[in-house]
Amino acid sequence: MLNKTGQFKDYIVYGSGQVLNLVAPFIIAPYVIAVSGMENWGRIGIALSVFTLLGIFIDFGSQLIGVKELSINKGNTAKIKAQLDEVYTFRAIAFIVITVLLLGVLLVLDLDYRLYLCGVAMLFSQFLNPLWIYQAFEEFTVINRIIILSKAIYLITVYVFVKDTDTYQYMLLCYGGANAAIYGFFLAKLYAKYHLSLFNVPISRLVDNFRKEFPIVVSNFSISVYTYGPILIVGELSGEYLAGIYHVGDMLLKIIRSYLSVFFNVSFPKFCSAFNADKEKGLNFLKTINKYHLGLLAFGLFMAYVIVLLLLERVSISNELHEGIVYGVKFLGIGFIIALNIPFYQLLIYYNKQKSVSVISVLGAIVMFMSCYLLTLAFNIDGSITSLYIVEVFITVSIIIVCYKKVFSGGLRLQNLEGNK
Repeated sequence: MLNKTGQFKDYIVYGSGQVLNLVAPFIIAPYVIAVSGMENWGRIGIALSVFTLLGIFIDFGSQLIGVKELSINKGNTAKIKAQLDEVYTFRAIAFIVITVLLLGVLLVLDLDYRLYLCGVAMLFSQFLNPLWIYQAFEEFTVINRIIILSKAIYLITVYVFVKDTDTYQYMLLCYGGANAAIYGFFLAKLYAKYHLSLFNVPISRLVDNFRKEFPIVVSNFSISVYTYGPILIVGELSGEYLAGIYHVGDMLLKIIRSYLSVFFNVSFPKFCSAFNADKEKGLNFLKTINKYHLGLLAFGLFMAYVIVLLLLERVSISNELHEGIVYGVKFLGIGFIIALNIPFYQLLIYYNKQKSVSVISVLGAIVMFMSCYLLTLAFNIDGSITSLYIVEVFITVSIIIVCYKKVFSGGLRLQNLEGNK
């Protein structure tokens, strides 16, 4: 099944480009912690979470709805141009508004203004980000080039500019600046190819897209809140040093999320195309690809657990980093829980059940805040990771239940799919 669909090749091509994404934090973390300290590493982690949450409002629904629309209309240049014009016009407006609001907040609150000003580069790179376009067109080789070039520049600039406790803020500037430079180059090529025109989109179309995509934005923001929110709570309740420990451990979870992102980004456009052409074959494709995926993931997580523990016994690292990695292996099981909901999530998005996904995500964010706050207050950072398991189980079970109710039991049973082609 994998070879027939070309899916295995896509995973290898796209996944190879993610290797640097996964390795980069482990190259940078020991260096930045050594020159700036665990507390400043915690401050960086908190700021990264803030800018990730803000970036969602710039990205809006392009990572899901945009990918779906472009993948379905690959051969229609006019529709592609219209979609890109709308997305980037909205992104430009969102970037300007969010940046102005952020500057206003910095004038009022007592924050590390240099750190957060450097983080504006991350928002600008999110505005330019063209990865979703190449994902929709399944041009994974191009995505690899973008990732490798941007991460290489990021690594080099961090080692050049981040030298001590007075320059740790530049890490965000290096990260956002490297992405912006490469994203901008590749977006310029798309701009010329499709003759894009910003701010030349009727307001009514922007409003319609806003209404259509807002539920998925709420969903994505809620997902990011329960993903990135714990470090904010840990920093507030337990201090920046323990936030730094949490940030080191969270890097291991980000490896899992990056892998799951590879799987989702490769399979979702293929699923949309297959399901749009033939519902039954598309559903069989979804079942088969996820069966293989879950088996490989379970094996990979077990091996990661064993390998990390063996390396810790043989490699000499700082006590701070050792503490963070020991804490981080506790995150590994979360990945399998998340993976269970991917096929059901894709079906809900395909059938435009964004509102249902949004409600689940908002409830998940509420569960995270309540459980993480109370458990961190009682058990410190061990409580925060327990809250992550609680919320991911809640999200996965909820998505599966809603999918069966809305898709399979809501007039869209497999035997009725033939009439919906």
